[in-house]
Amino acid sequence: MKILNLQLTSPFRYGTYKYLVIFRCCILQISLCKLLNFLVYFLAISSATSVEKNKLDYKDKAIRSAATWNSTFNRSRRDHRRCCFDLQSFTIHYPRNKLAKTLPKEPTKPGSYPLALIPGQYTDFYKR
Repeated sequence: MKILNLQLTSPFRYGTYKYLVIFRCCILQISLCKLLNFLVYFLAISSATSVEKNKLDYKDKAIRSAATWNSTFNRSRRDHRRCCFDLQSFTIHYPRNKLAKTLPKEPTKPGSYPLALIPGQYTDFYKR
């Protein structure tokens, strides 16, 4: 009622009042927009960093999973599949015995003159 009376009695004051109300609403809207833009920007940055952390977590989990799968696969291959069959040549391949690679003690026994200490000295073994 008071605003209606102000409009009827003094149109100039009502115009300035209306202008101030609109101006305050605009300032309020601008400040809210700035606040919302800041919040959206802040949330985008925080979500981006959390997404990157999640990507790193997924990467670490994938690496661990691959390592465990490889270890179980190699263990089962060692335990259950001792040999393999070549389809192209129809031969069975057995693994080499790792203990058979060592030489017997007699050929590796050092002789009377195992190595030359000075040039021209006699030795049991010579390799070019």
